[in-house]
Amino acid sequence: MEKSRQVVAVTGRATAARVAEPTAASALAGARHRPLQSLIGSCYHRTGEEGTDVGTAHPAGARATWDLVRPDWTVPHGAVPVPLTPLLGRDADVAAVTRLLGTHRLVTLTGVGGAGKTRLAVEVAAAFPASCFADLSGLDDPAEVADAIATALGDDGDPPPTTDNPRPTTGAGRPTGDNRLLVVDNCEHVLPAAAAAVDALGRDRPGVRVLATSREPLRLPAEATWAVPPLALPDPGGRHTLADLASYPATRLFLDRAGERAGRPVPAAYAADVIAVCTALDGLPLAIQLAAGWTNRLTVPELAARLTGRLDPLRNTDPTAAPRHRTLDAVIDWSYQALDEPEQHLLRQLAVFAGPFDADAAAGLQPDPDTPRAPVRTDPDTPPTSHRPDPDTPRAPVRTDPGALLASLVDKSLLVRAGNRYRMLETIRRFALAVADPAETDDARERHAAVYLRLAETAEPLLLGSAQATWLARLGEAHDNLRVAMAWLQTRPGDRDLRMATALAAYCHLRGHYRQGRQWLTDALDRRPDAPPAALSRALIEAAWLASHQGDHEDAARLAARCQTYRPTGADLLGVARLRTLLGAIARERGQYEVSTAHLAAALDMFASAGDPWHEARAMRLLGFTAYLSGDPAGAEPYLRRALDRFRAYGHADGTATCLTHLGAVAHYRGRAGEARTALADALRRHTALRFTTGEAWTLNLLGLVELRAGHRREAARLLRNSLDKHREVGDRWRTASVLEALAHTEADPARAARLIGGAARIRDEIGTPVPACERPDLDRLLATLTESLGVDARAEAIAAGRATDLDTLLRPPIPTQRSPRTANRQKTR
Repeated sequence: MEKSRQVVAVTGRATAARVAEPTAASALAGARHRPLQSLIGSCYHRTGEEGTDVGTAHPAGARATWDLVRPDWTVPHGAVPVPLTPLLGRDADVAAVTRLLGTHRLVTLTGVGGAGKTRLAVEVAAAFPASCFADLSGLDDPAEVADAIATALGDDGDPPPTTDNPRPTTGAGRPTGDNRLLVVDNCEHVLPAAAAAVDALGRDRPGVRVLATSREPLRLPAEATWAVPPLALPDPGGRHTLADLASYPATRLFLDRAGERAGRPVPAAYAADVIAVCTALDGLPLAIQLAAGWTNRLTVPELAARLTGRLDPLRNTDPTAAPRHRTLDAVIDWSYQALDEPEQHLLRQLAVFAGPFDADAAAGLQPDPDTPRAPVRTDPDTPPTSHRPDPDTPRAPVRTDPGALLASLVDKSLLVRAGNRYRMLETIRRFALAVADPAETDDARERHAAVYLRLAETAEPLLLGSAQATWLARLGEAHDNLRVAMAWLQTRPGDRDLRMATALAAYCHLRGHYRQGRQWLTDALDRRPDAPPAALSRALIEAAWLASHQGDHEDAARLAARCQTYRPTGADLLGVARLRTLLGAIARERGQYEVSTAHLAAALDMFASAGDPWHEARAMRLLGFTAYLSGDPAGAEPYLRRALDRFRAYGHADGTATCLTHLGAVAHYRGRAGEARTALADALRRHTALRFTTGEAWTLNLLGLVELRAGHRREAARLLRNSLDKHREVGDRWRTASVLEALAHTEADPARAARLIGGAARIRDEIGTPVPACERPDLDRLLATLTESLGVDARAEAIAAGRATDLDTLLRPPIPTQRSPRTANRQKTR
């Protein structure tokens, strides 16, 4: 299904990572994505491995089809999943829900778990040119709902307002987002928080339409609901051929999945048994796919006998459960009981993962051979365990090799494999957590945290070298698990959460997770005041950097001052040099260029003396940055060219791209437009490949300035708007102000241009930064032109109006003046 779709990027976060990014992570208090396969059989796509068709589920409070309907697990947080198979029997539902969204800002799809609410929502979203996806299934903490929605909308720096977290007065740091569709999936287990967040979003962003999925309505005044029914079934008393069954969605789904799973079509003689199976499963898409997953081991008549006969293995005997829910719950237990003990143990351990993982990570959860295993819970609150496989069903031999156990779980549809990575469906994950003893789960979480702390600390230095892109990708894939590990470490003794937050700071910067990275660091600093001074100093520096990137220079300076409390002695030259680098960056953005240059020059000498060539190159680049912002592009160029040569020699992607961006700026301010375009185009290509949003935003800003100077106002406006969206996406208010001033140059309406300048001035007042010196002459010329066009008083009034208007409103396109047909005709005849 090829649809053009705007995707605003988790994480952990996801989820990402959202992480927050949509994730199963928060089930363990973290956050940002999901498998069941002989029972949860062949669902939305095949991985290319024999016997590993992907299944899907829509469990109670679970993630449904989020990961199973897209071709890989590297889609950015906030992306709408992409189905790889057609949706059966839902044309009328799709049309009806689409119509409802035309007249209602909020539509909620309701229905039993496994009815296909998420899959229907994804299909509806595909018709919208701009849509994003917030998966709440992994969130056990209602406080994380607003962050998950913000991440899906691309607002990592500023979550939607709530009663406890009101909207900031500026509105800066958030993209406009008008006319998007936001899918909020799996609301039932955090219903009050989801309702509050959606309600607040309606007041904050009336242009965003919301399509929610939940087992019950959000109960908001403007809400429309649509109940998602089971798939249509043939009359069980009628006589049907297999060809007839293909016209009924429920039986068509079973035939398709069973044929894929067994590797051959269902025999024609089994038509009545197919009807019996689908009828016994109430036409629920998930349950049908679960049952179809067994057709490589059971014939359809055998499966029908198990479902309808004396064994009745797929039904829960709990008389208080709804019939459809009984079917869905029991099918997982039946599959679990078919495992041997080592497989069951591994499944319970793997439930602590909150996203895709590889075999090495799974092996890291294995206890020492001599460690006794905790018992399995058998209390009445666990999922049903009364159903057992037929005693004649052969059991797999006991295996202890982790690789063999993973392969067996994949073959039995309890894990999904894509390439070298695995994932567990949320339905199965919650079941496995429920049947595990708490001590067993805590031990697995401890080992899980150790795996991901080791990953973070291994990746940190490698982000400074030629393998930067590779390690950024690895950390991005692990975002959800990193968030879960962080959540666990926050509750444990020691300073491991501080270590992890510090190790992940560069990743958070490069991926635009400013708010999350900064929060991890500041929370850990508050929790661990007795950590070693060197660890506290490093964490304070990284937190200050992220605060500075968000334009919060006051807090950055405060954190830097705290860092001086732990400032290393002269023996730790590198520690002092890092602090001087930070102080130089803060001074630069405050317009204190001489102070900045002094700090950075001292840091450069220290790094050279300490034999740290990478940080030496970085100090050169920052000196060049300060020089051209101060209005001295000629003085900046030598620093930047030396730094570029160093970064190219190291194969460092970010350093190379950023130097090219700065050299493009130098060429622009020195009047070399062709050279500027070449350098900036190269930089943009590199930043985009690296997915470094801040770098993309800066480069687009400069390309817009180049086009503006060339007189290409429309192209300049397009580039600057794109830059503004990206700066606001990561929460960089300092650059947001500069881009607003640049956009004012593209406006034909002088009053509107003045209002944009007023909006920028308001941001600058709030964050305490002046207009950069290199940008001042162009702004002064524009202000003089506006005075000529409007007069002194009208210009002042327009600027004041811009200061008083929230940014989303300020950026809204003006409504064109409508002329009546009579007036238009009269003008034509003159």
